[in-house]
Amino acid sequence: MNLIVKLVLLFFTLLCFSLVQAQPTVGSVIENVLPLGSGRGIPLPQGKWKLTHTDQYNEGGRKWDINVLVNQSPESSLLALTVRFLNENKIWGLTNCEDPNNKGNINAFMLNRHGSMGNHLINKCSRYFQIGELATYSTRNASDPHVMPTLQGLESFKSAGKATALFIQFKLQQYQGPRIEVEAFVLPPKGQTARNFAETYKQGVITPQHQLIEGWSDLYMESIQQGFYQKLPPSMIALSYKNIDDEIDRDKRTQALLKELEKPQAANSDYSPTKPVNTPLTANAPNPSSTPTL
Repeated sequence: MNLIVKLVLLFFTLLCFSLVQAQPTVGSVIENVLPLGSGRGIPLPQGKWKLTHTDQYNEGGRKWDINVLVNQSPESSLLALTVRFLNENKIWGLTNCEDPNNKGNINAFMLNRHGSMGNHLINKCSRYFQIGELATYSTRNASDPHVMPTLQGLESFKSAGKATALFIQFKLQQYQGPRIEVEAFVLPPKGQTARNFAETYKQGVITPQHQLIEGWSDLYMESIQQGFYQKLPPSMIALSYKNIDDEIDRDKRTQALLKELEKPQAANSDYSPTKPVNTPLTANAPNPSSTPTL
């Protein structure tokens, strides 16, 4: 056989092998993509994700597969992911975003259908919640049949102290096809509790941090769809408030300096102006009063 033909066949063999990734085992640390079998997978945001629990459970007469991942990168705002999927061809009902009788929507905010409509082949819905202190999350949800299957993989939350978190649900369902739900545990921006972040949004006070996380959610929803339904999971950017926080801090330092320069000089008959010194913008802005944790 011609050498070039052999090399081409080898290339395509390796390519196909790389696309059909083995599903990871509990305890393994993975990056970039979580394989879900049959060529499906979802992109993982930047970080090192430890698979802490896998299971199958029945809910509503349906058999779900579940994966729980905890981020091992301490600098990340994303703490953990739970991934549930159902490989059954179903005609699904209304999504949470469309259902007027869904009681969970009372506490939710940032409901988003991501451009999908009821007559579309794929329906999408994301919702945000504030879930209070992570340390008591397991205790508060020990009898919730939807949450219980994930708790074994979220043992690390018990040592989170007073930290609070946001809970983001991403749900996608295909007409006469499978369904996937990804739930993300996310830290609120620096200096805020999850409750404060949620309440300001509900009151119509939309901050740059709200806009950032909404934009990131749009990207992640699209990435989940591509990875699970089109079997082409793209790379996913990290969720980081750092650039916005740095910009806000710079603005605060600049405003503080301008106020200082506006103060009248003390009267002094012997005063003679000197060449102004270039003052670096490094003064720390006063820390805002802390918001009580939930």
